[in-house]
Amino acid sequence: MPKLVAAQFIDTLLQRAELVDIIDKQVPLKKAGTNYKGLCPFHNEKTPSFTVYPQQQTYHCYGCGAHGNAITFLREHNNLDFNEAVEELASSCGLEVEYDESIEAQPSQPKSDDLYTVLQQVSQFYQQQLQHTPQALDYFQQRGLSAEIIDTYELGYAPQAWDSVLKQFGTDAQHIQQLIDVGLLLEKQESQRRYDRFRHRVLFPIHDQKGRVIAFGGRVLDDSKPKYLNSPETPLFQKNHELYGWHLVKKQKDLQRVVIVEGYMDVAILAQFEVKNAVATLGTATSIEHLNRLFRVVPEIIFCFDGDAAGYKAAKRALEIALPVLFDGRQIRFAFLPDGDDPDSFVRQYGKTQFEAYLDQAKLLSTFLFEEYLLNDIDPAQPHTPESIANLKRTAEKNIIPLLEQLPKNSEYYRLMFKRLEEISANLGFEGANFKKSSKLTKNKQTQSEIKRASKSIPSLAEKALRLLIQMPSLAEEVEQLDKFQYVQDEKASLLIRLVEFIHRNPHVNTAIILEHWQDTKELNYLTSLSLHTHLLSEQEILQEFTSAMEQLQYCSSVRQRKHSLLEKIKQGIATASELQALEQLYKDEAQLFKLR
Repeated sequence: MPKLVAAQFIDTLLQRAELVDIIDKQVPLKKAGTNYKGLCPFHNEKTPSFTVYPQQQTYHCYGCGAHGNAITFLREHNNLDFNEAVEELASSCGLEVEYDESIEAQPSQPKSDDLYTVLQQVSQFYQQQLQHTPQALDYFQQRGLSAEIIDTYELGYAPQAWDSVLKQFGTDAQHIQQLIDVGLLLEKQESQRRYDRFRHRVLFPIHDQKGRVIAFGGRVLDDSKPKYLNSPETPLFQKNHELYGWHLVKKQKDLQRVVIVEGYMDVAILAQFEVKNAVATLGTATSIEHLNRLFRVVPEIIFCFDGDAAGYKAAKRALEIALPVLFDGRQIRFAFLPDGDDPDSFVRQYGKTQFEAYLDQAKLLSTFLFEEYLLNDIDPAQPHTPESIANLKRTAEKNIIPLLEQLPKNSEYYRLMFKRLEEISANLGFEGANFKKSSKLTKNKQTQSEIKRASKSIPSLAEKALRLLIQMPSLAEEVEQLDKFQYVQDEKASLLIRLVEFIHRNPHVNTAIILEHWQDTKELNYLTSLSLHTHLLSEQEILQEFTSAMEQLQYCSSVRQRKHSLLEKIKQGIATASELQALEQLYKDEAQLFKLR
C-alpha cells in the first residue's frame, strides 16, 4: 500500500510551488494582464486557450476544460500517479515529502518499488532462457525479428517446467507473495500449491511509460490453449491504462501520429521495418485513458484493423469510445487492411513505404461514421418522398445523433459534424431533413460560454460571497460567529460556510489548496468556475462586497430563525394574532430579498 502523503505537507507544497514556472518549463507562456496564456498541452489547438492564474495558483483551458493546480498538472502532463507528482514537485521546491506516519502500510501489500524490481529480474531471467532455447529463438527469427529487435523489446521465453520462476525467485514467503502479487505465480487455495503462470511460451514484457516492466504477454509454441495469455491486473498493471510499445514510441522526436494495432507481434514487426510509431492494446478495447495519453503527445491516431467483419466491429467500438475526447485539433482515422492481411503480413509483403501510404489513405472518423451508421442503410435510388425523408430522419436520430451528442459540445468539430449530416442529407435529395443539436451539455463540463453567461447573471448572496472568497481566502477572517448562519439552508450558502470553516482551520491556504481539498467532490467543477471569474474591483471594494453579502446572509438567517420560532408557536397553538401577522410579513420579506439559489 503506497504511503499517504501528509495533508499538511500538500498544503505547504502548494503554497511553495510557483505554478507559472512549473508549467512554463513544459508549455511556453506569455503574460496576459495579470495572468499567463499558452497553447494547451492537453489538446491540440492553434489559438491559446490555456490560462494560468498566478494569484490562485491554478490553470484552466477554455478549449477542453482541463483545470487544476501544480500537482494536477504534473499528474496529467507527465502521466504520474499522485505520490510521484508530489515527489517531483517537492524536489523542484527543495522539500522532502512528509508522509502520514499514523497510517501504516499493510504488510500484505509490498512497496511498488520492490514489485518493479521483481518484474525486472524475472524479465531478465526470461530473456536468458530465450537465448538457451533454440525452439523459442527460431520462432522469433522465422517471424522475421532481428536480434536487435528481440533485444529492444526484451523478448523472452518461459520454460516448460511448472516452477521455474518459483524456484529461481521464490526464496522465502515474502518473495513468493510478491510473485503472486504481480501475477507471475498462481496459487490453488485448497492445496496451497503454487506454480508458474507462464510455461512454454515466448514472452513480450509490457512496460509502463517510464520503461519499467509491469506485466507480460505470452504466446504458446504448440497447440496449447489459450493461444495468448496476459498477466492479470495487479497494483502496477491496469490494461485500460497501458499500451504495448508506448515507452519506445514516445521517445521519438517530431512524432505526429500513432498507429494502434491489435497484437504485440504487429508492433515488433513494424519496428523491424522501421515503422516505429505503432502501439497495441493489451487484450482489451481501446479506452478513453489510452486515447488521452496518446493525444497529449500527438494530434493524430490511426486505428489499423483487419478488413474483415471483426475488424469493422472493433473499429466501430473504438469510434464510439473516442467521441467524447475529440476536441478541436485531434484527429482519428481508420485503416482497414486487405482481407486476410494484418500489419505483420502486410509490411513484410509490401514494405514500409506501401504500409505508410496505406495509412495515409485511412478513412477520417467522420467519413467512417456516416458510412457505417447512416449511408449503409440508405438507398440513394429511392424516390424522395415525405416518407423517405421521415425514414432518413429516424435513421439519423437513432444511429447518428446520439453519437454526435457524445462530442465535446464546445468544439467546432461538434458544429461541423452536424453541418456535414445536413450536407449529406441534401446531397441525397432530402433537403427537408433538418437536424437539431441537443441543448444538453456534457456532464461535469462547464464551457467558457457557460461561465460567461453565469458571470452576467445576478448571483445569489452566497454565490457572490463564494466567488470572492475562493479567490481571496483571507476574507474568511471577516467571518466570526458561524452559528449565526445556521438557519441559512441554501445549498450554496452551506458550501460557503464549509469553505469559511476550512479556511479558519487552514488560515494560509490559497485557491489551489482549496480546489485540491475539494477534489473528487460534486462541488469541484462549481468551485472551479467561480475561481475563474474576473472581478473588476479593487481589494477594498472586494472586502466591502464580501462583508455586505455576509451581513445580508446573517440577516436572512435571523429572519428564518424568527420564522422558525413563530412556526413552533403555531404548532403549539400559542401564537398571537400579531405574531401570525409578523410571520406573514417574514415570508414576504424572505421571498423578495433573499432569493438564494
